[in-house]
Amino acid sequence: MRNLKVDGKRLDAEAIKQALYDGNTGTLTAEIVNRLDEMKATSEELTSIRNIIRQNSNDVLDTPERLLLDLASITHFESRVACLKVLHSFEERLSILSTPIVALQEVLERLSTSESVKRIFGIILSYGNYMNGGNRTREQADGFQIDLLTSLKNCKSKNQQVTLLHLVIQTYIEKFERDTFPDCAFPVPETAMLKEAGNAEPDSTLAELKETGNLLKKISDMAAVISRPEKEPSEHVSTGFDQRMAEFLQLATTKLEDKISQVNGCKDKFREVTVLLQWQAKGKNEVEQIKEFMQIWIVFSTDFSAIWKDLKMKRISENQAAKRKMQHAVQLKQQQSVHVGEATDFRLRMSELKRKKESKASMAESPSRSTTPSFHDMSTG
Repeated sequence: MRNLKVDGKRLDAEAIKQALYDGNTGTLTAEIVNRLDEMKATSEELTSIRNIIRQNSNDVLDTPERLLLDLASITHFESRVACLKVLHSFEERLSILSTPIVALQEVLERLSTSESVKRIFGIILSYGNYMNGGNRTREQADGFQIDLLTSLKNCKSKNQQVTLLHLVIQTYIEKFERDTFPDCAFPVPETAMLKEAGNAEPDSTLAELKETGNLLKKISDMAAVISRPEKEPSEHVSTGFDQRMAEFLQLATTKLEDKISQVNGCKDKFREVTVLLQWQAKGKNEVEQIKEFMQIWIVFSTDFSAIWKDLKMKRISENQAAKRKMQHAVQLKQQQSVHVGEATDFRLRMSELKRKKESKASMAESPSRSTTPSFHDMSTG
């Protein structure tokens, strides 16, 4: 039987042909399309197969050769497969290219607009001015170099147990999250997102997106040829493929343009944020500068997270201890209430017994009244 089996799904040549004409991506999954692309026959192979048929008969062909011949007979087989291959891989390709860019965009947006980041900066500045008291030039600073963020943990107390970063975090919690900690949001960008953002290479991504655009143009030209009516069609061909590709190309082109705009926006935003924070890069190109900038924040966020988690666990333990103490107090109060009730019941029972005892004693002391009739009451007959 002339068929193709992938993932337990068996398709014969006729089913493949119809699915290609319809543009049916439900039947022709990404794996099946890739298999079709791998097994397409070369012109030499087709010539050899046809020579065998001409010299002998179709019956002498093995199943693989028959399938190759059947697939080659499908109108624009290779172009259809190429188009569907791009259709299946486009979203994944775009996602891989844009993941670091999306992370960079989110980090830059948060650093420039987050209220919690501004508050952390304010606390650091306040402690810095306090520690520089007596130095008129430094105690009135209205800002600091963000490179300082990586050294906050190195400024320690006399017992070496508490760092300046501890004080900054504790002050933030006490001042802004007293009632919500430990359930409040982490106030600075997460380390994982910062690392992803550090992998961003905007110019390389733009080049890859341009290449993707060229690929879309290539399959658009293929689709146009496929949809062109033949002068003498050998068979009726469904227009489902044409409609499917037209919809895909329109949507893909829009998404591609949006991604290009997003990357260019990130490039502008990065320059804007570095100016806002008055940060001077040492790297010569944009990729090096992004990695350098993110590394500062990766170190700070990692240090911040370690202390934040310790304080969080401590607060959770304190809350649990307070809850247990409260539950114990409630249970004790309930037990005391039960004891008081039992004592009251006992006193009432004793009082009732005493009353009954006194009543019986009183009845025993009073003279008995006879019920026998007197002689003068009896008739003499």
